[in-house]
Amino acid sequence: MSSSKPISLLLSFFLVLLLLFTPLLAAPPQLANVQSPPASLQPAQTILSARELQGQVLDLLNQNELVQAENLLLSSLELSPSDSPRVQDWLSQYQQFLSDRDLRRSEAVDKHIAGAKEYIQEYKLQDALASALKAILASPWLEALRSEDWLDELLRFSTAQADKLSEENLQDALASVLKAVLASACPQDIRNEDWLDELVQLCAAQADKLSDEGQYVEAALILGEISHIFKDDDFWEQRYEQTELHASIQGAYGKDSNWQQRLRDVKKHDFEKAIVVIDKYYVKDIDYRKMLLGALKGFRLFLTTKHLDELFATEPDQSLALARLINRTDQKIDSLNKEPHITAGDLRRIYYQTISQNHPGLDIPEPILVDLFANQAFQALDDYTEMIWPDQQKWFSRTTTGSFSGIGVSIRINKAKQLEVFTPLVGTPAFKAGLQTSDLIVAVDGKTTKGITADGAVRRITGKKGTTVILTIRRPGRPEEFDVPIVRDEIKISSVLGYSRLPDNTWNYIIDDREKIAYIRISNFMKNTAGQLDEAIDACRDQGARALILDLRFNHGGTLKASEEVSDRFLPRDKLIVSTHGDRVESSSAKTLRPDSCAGWPLVVLTSDGSASAAEIVAGALQDHDRAAIVGERTFGKGLVQRPFRLRPRFDDSQVSIKLTTAYWHLPKGRNVQRSEGVDTWGVEPDFDVDLTPSEFRSLYTRWRKAGIINNTHDDTPQDHVWESPPRPDSSEPELPADSQAPSEPPTEPTETSPDDDSAQEQAPLVPDPQLQTALLIARLELLFNQIHPPTLSQN
Repeated sequence: MSSSKPISLLLSFFLVLLLLFTPLLAAPPQLANVQSPPASLQPAQTILSARELQGQVLDLLNQNELVQAENLLLSSLELSPSDSPRVQDWLSQYQQFLSDRDLRRSEAVDKHIAGAKEYIQEYKLQDALASALKAILASPWLEALRSEDWLDELLRFSTAQADKLSEENLQDALASVLKAVLASACPQDIRNEDWLDELVQLCAAQADKLSDEGQYVEAALILGEISHIFKDDDFWEQRYEQTELHASIQGAYGKDSNWQQRLRDVKKHDFEKAIVVIDKYYVKDIDYRKMLLGALKGFRLFLTTKHLDELFATEPDQSLALARLINRTDQKIDSLNKEPHITAGDLRRIYYQTISQNHPGLDIPEPILVDLFANQAFQALDDYTEMIWPDQQKWFSRTTTGSFSGIGVSIRINKAKQLEVFTPLVGTPAFKAGLQTSDLIVAVDGKTTKGITADGAVRRITGKKGTTVILTIRRPGRPEEFDVPIVRDEIKISSVLGYSRLPDNTWNYIIDDREKIAYIRISNFMKNTAGQLDEAIDACRDQGARALILDLRFNHGGTLKASEEVSDRFLPRDKLIVSTHGDRVESSSAKTLRPDSCAGWPLVVLTSDGSASAAEIVAGALQDHDRAAIVGERTFGKGLVQRPFRLRPRFDDSQVSIKLTTAYWHLPKGRNVQRSEGVDTWGVEPDFDVDLTPSEFRSLYTRWRKAGIINNTHDDTPQDHVWESPPRPDSSEPELPADSQAPSEPPTEPTETSPDDDSAQEQAPLVPDPQLQTALLIARLELLFNQIHPPTLSQN
């Protein structure tokens, strides 16, 4: 599953962008058609709210009506002569930014179109379609581009040629069709072609052949393309998901997996204890039939995953034993489908039968059976309930407590498959020992790191506080390798970040020096996030801040408590933050307990479609109380609460827990943001909808990565650093500390752009961040508004 996930994520990324591509900068729905009257006709006593005024100004600027925007502000706020030049400067700067962005996007579109047409002349249809798709992704004029004659001709010609490709080129033909569907204004016309059905059947047969050979990742690539071509067809979606599950099982338990370490100390009774907790606390009524069928079907998939039986065979020919076991499992599935009622007791009984019965010819380790059964049963409940086995406890703890025992270094596997230091963390043992960006770690405690994964490196480098690890370093500019002994210590993870580094490696938070507008980014929500935020706000105040931009983009969430504490920093006392409701737990609500730490400061929150869970609680609470303007994209839509339950007694050194969905959470105005099938509204809608193009996305991540670099160089070492290409758009948080990474499982190898991807051949150029530029203007306008209409702070 892990190796096939980037494939599905990348395909989904293209599809979502095409479906959700918005105009360059859309005003809020209620403001979209507002036309401001000329200043001479607008009475001075008409007072707009700050949000209305911001919306109308942005709408006018987006329509290239700079003079009208200036007149609206001058008449609405009755500005003094000293304010006028400053306001005109803001508006003209933003108007210039919009013009430059239009020009940049237009040039990118023209470049890709020219490339597509050149490829057409050379009869390179795959490359032509790829360029056309890039043009569409870069274009704010989507419908106009899709109606271009040359594109229509390319799509018709490409799909016609796909019909004629030989069997050896089936995947190329399928890729051509997928690109054509994504680029087409009328994809159903392509789906209805008779020859496409024949092509799909041939490709599906090839996927079956690959699956029979145990090449599930390759098979999933083909079926993934088919399922995206026929995106509403459950048949292809189910085939794709089943093949992905085979790939996941193969990756989890195959010969190249590390299941012995991951499942160390797993005991069969842990699942039974988990069922007791689920029965008592799960968010809604439990469908035990669905859980049991999910577990048995998962077990059957395990049995039919190629080459796994060879790993656990106890005799040369175990095919008959395997067939009997598969048949017995099928009989159980059939029998369960006929049972009128399935209880928790039935689930426990069949669980023990499955893991305890003899399997002649096969010796499947009990920890694998327990893990497999639990995973598949819980997956039938929801995507978030899971077991946290003993080996995973420390990784899970890091994401909630924000601390761990290690040396404090961010690492990655570079393109040459070497273990490389991305950056040491300020003040940590690694920093004090002199580790530097681009250092290569060639050995850990004398054992080579050649061929090591990021997970394996983390396991070797971390350890108990006070113990010593010896890293063998190869540094650019030094002829010989050298050893660096480092004593492990408690490392605190930083989830609160500024905009850029000052010379002493502390954060610079001010991004508008004249207006003193500060910027804080929260990467995730942990136990220590609120405390770090307090320090950051104090630093902003010391740097003279008068307004704040809070960046929650691509923040995947964290603990409910941390989201409540962060919200508490920006709201007056006794304001509702969030409420939780579940069938089996007591409803609860959280209100603010302290004054607004930033009272009087305009607040703007940046969101993306990757902002989820705790990030949505903060953004939603601030929006519902009209404390902040939300700028960016609609958030992910995760409105569920997970709570960890420890299953073993505290005196047992080997701990195991279940992370269980126990409740839905609701915003102050009562809405649940959960995205689910058939729901049209989810997440937190921005007040000001601003998209990112793929190039702007890559530029944003490049900025964040550069800001994360710690300057720990010395005069006798070269300070030049060659930057790799930024992560793919489907990547999550870039370059987190690898020895503190991972949500609830050991850290995985960082997602990097493939060396043979053309985007990896050069560093993505830095371009202005449209969401941040918009947030800056919003903050400036609110500062001005507050100057004319001072806010009432009595509630604080």
